[in-house]
Amino acid sequence: MHRETLRRMLREHGVRNPRLFGSVARGVDHEGSDVDLLVDLPDGMSLFGVLRLQEDLESVLGVAVDLVPEAGLRDSVRRDVQRDLIPL
Repeated sequence: MHRETLRRMLREHGVRNPRLFGSVARGVDHEGSDVDLLVDLPDGMSLFGVLRLQEDLESVLGVAVDLVPEAGLRDSVRRDVQRDLIPL
């Protein structure tokens, strides 16, 4: 994975505290797996801004990226996500 490039891109958009979770974090990813990132978004970042950043990340990685704002994480999945977290 292109960690430094991802960190730079996220930082340039004001995104803080990026953490991997899901199959990539657990080391059970396979061809076609997406990259799940839990992030702290900057105040005022629009949905359009999130989607544009997600598309930019996907073009760098060549796989689907799921950007998940921590503020919007449902309590029902929080524990499972937190179990996998790896700082980017």
